[in-house]
Amino acid sequence: MKFKSLIASAGASALLLLTLASPPAQAAPDQAKAGNTKSATDKETLERLAAWYTEHGVPDKQKKDLLNHISNGGVVESDRPGTTPSTSEKVTEANADVTVNRFNDGSITVSKVEKPVIIKSSKDEISLLSVGQCQGYSGGSGYAVYYDCLAEHSNSTVHLAFRATYADQWL
Repeated sequence: MKFKSLIASAGASALLLLTLASPPAQAAPDQAKAGNTKSATDKETLERLAAWYTEHGVPDKQKKDLLNHISNGGVVESDRPGTTPSTSEKVTEANADVTVNRFNDGSITVSKVEKPVIIKSSKDEISLLSVGQCQGYSGGSGYAVYYDCLAEHSNSTVHLAFRATYADQWL
């Protein structure tokens, strides 16, 4: 299905999670004075990053190279603003549309948008919305309105999630 336009709004129910993994820590001031400006990434952070890469299907060799780069203070391409992915794969899961962007260095970003349960409504019908359940209503005019749908985006250091209400016009 294709959409001609998309209008999205996220209200007070927006939830922002920045806890998947923290970026590499900066060198302590006394280390910088001594000429050591290399960033340090702790073992726990590297383990979380390794688990995230494994969960999202990054091959072991690329995962090892990415973790080595990060532990030496580098920033992977998926974490750099303005970097264009080399490939983009769209996957349809049972309850979400997923996009996996892969970058030249092997790093990735993953975006998910929950699929709504579409409910046809008539003008005389009153329906109840349940919190946390993505639902869509179509009145037959070519537009559908979706309520409370989960949208997520993550890379190796940030996980963003919020619920959105938006309208689409079908082609």
